[in-house]
Amino acid sequence: MKTYSLKITAIVIFLAATAHSCEKEEICKSGDCITVDIKGSVRVLPSGEGLPNVPVEVDLIKNGTLWNFGRKVGSRKTDRNGEFDFKGTIDRTFEASYISVEIPNQKNYINISNEKRFWYPNYANLNLTNLNFVFYNKASLTINLNRTQTDVFDVFFVLSTIENDFENRKNRFYTLYSDAKNATRQFETSADVYTKIWVYKQINEESILESVDSLICRQNENNIININY
Repeated sequence: MKTYSLKITAIVIFLAATAHSCEKEEICKSGDCITVDIKGSVRVLPSGEGLPNVPVEVDLIKNGTLWNFGRKVGSRKTDRNGEFDFKGTIDRTFEASYISVEIPNQKNYINISNEKRFWYPNYANLNLTNLNFVFYNKASLTINLNRTQTDVFDVFFVLSTIENDFENRKNRFYTLYSDAKNATRQFETSADVYTKIWVYKQINEESILESVDSLICRQNENNIININY
């Protein structure tokens, strides 16, 4: 009985050891393929700490009229330092609109962009070796809107951005003039870096910047900012 148990254990250990090693690169079926190096990192700012065991998926994507078509290039997970370094196979007969390198959303983290796209790639000069993704720890922010003025406007709205990254603003909400009153809004933002609050009023379809404020939010803290408008 002991001998039988030892055999079973040995088989289980062998299968577990070979499961990861069986993860191979994509096989070239067309005969016109190239191998590319795929390197980069997934890190948390501002500390620079790497995120381990995060999936990295690389695909060729062809835009369609109703849906997109994909062809896998390769995939791996980041190592304990948050870095990835593997090889992928690109089928040059597949007329890709772009190459997609994507990181899935991570629980308890916020990121600016979890996908990099290389449009209409030139395979002769393709470089996928500097693919760095940035995440932030997640924090909660409460905005208290205090109606203290008597001016007239069509629309009032607030934007929140991370640092000075205005193009990738994540949160926006509106208060119509007819409903202008005190209000409280709560949303998630990035911890340990500045969250900027942009306050606008819209008059005759023209947006006028009223004010800009900022604060650093912390994890597991009651982060609050008051806006008088």
